[in-house]
Amino acid sequence: MSKLGLTEEERSYLARVALARVRRRSLVGFYAGPLVPMIGFGLYGMLASEDAAVGIAFLGLAFFTVWRVAHEIAHVRVAEAIWAKVEAYQRSCESGQVPDPDQEGESGPLPG
Repeated sequence: MSKLGLTEEERSYLARVALARVRRRSLVGFYAGPLVPMIGFGLYGMLASEDAAVGIAFLGLAFFTVWRVAHEIAHVRVAEAIWAKVEAYQRSCESGQVPDPDQEGESGPLPG
C-alpha cells in the first residue's frame, strides 16, 4: 500500500491519466468526427429551410454534449479523492508527521 492510502479505483484512474499521451491533432480528430457532420447537417437544414434537419442536428449535438459531461462527472469523484489525499499527505509532510498507511489515524480514512 502506498503512503497516500489510495484505493484500487484511485490507483487505476491515476495510472490511466498518467499514461495518457493525447496529442492536439488526435483530440481535434476525436471531436471533429461527430461534430462536423452534425454542424454541416444543421447548416444544410438552415440554408434549405428544413426544420427536421436542424432538429436532428440539434439533438445530435445535445446528445454529444450530455455524453461528454456525463463522462467527466463519472471521473470527478475519483480525481477529487486523489487530490484530497495528496494535499493531506503534503500537509502532514510539511508538519513532519508522515502518516503510516498500516495504522489509521484518529480521524480515520479520508473521504472519497
